[in-house]
Amino acid sequence: MISFSVRYASHTDKGMVRDHNEDNLIVGSDIGLAAVADGMGGHNSGELASALAVKTLAEKLKIFMSGKETPRQYDPSYTPSANMLLAAAEDANNAIFDAASANPEHNGMGTTLSALLLDGDKAVVAHVGDSRVYLIRDGKANQITDDHSLVMEQARRG
Repeated sequence: MISFSVRYASHTDKGMVRDHNEDNLIVGSDIGLAAVADGMGGHNSGELASALAVKTLAEKLKIFMSGKETPRQYDPSYTPSANMLLAAAEDANNAIFDAASANPEHNGMGTTLSALLLDGDKAVVAHVGDSRVYLIRDGKANQITDDHSLVMEQARRG
């Protein structure tokens, strides 16, 4: 088994344009989860969407890991941890959709989500939106996710 160390820190900032912060995150959790969700600025209830994403993701992962519930298998070639992370991210999306559907005030709310789950000497990542995940090795930051954005889609198409 490869030995490695994990160091983490967290900081969010509302930026210079917004009057409030719509970010939510979890790091150093007891289940090896680190996640950040950035509520979509300018959209209704972005801060609620990001809070729901992080809360639901962590809660569902704990349930899956306890064996109380089994995640849906997306791909048998994925590790159990990858399948759990994908199922938890889908459940977070459903929680946001349900909250928006139940209250017109929250209609259209959304968030990015980037999550990393430690799995032994490896890590699995789930990602949607433009909150990036980087691997820092030997003092160099390497972006390991691609933005899900109109600009990135246009760049891919040429």
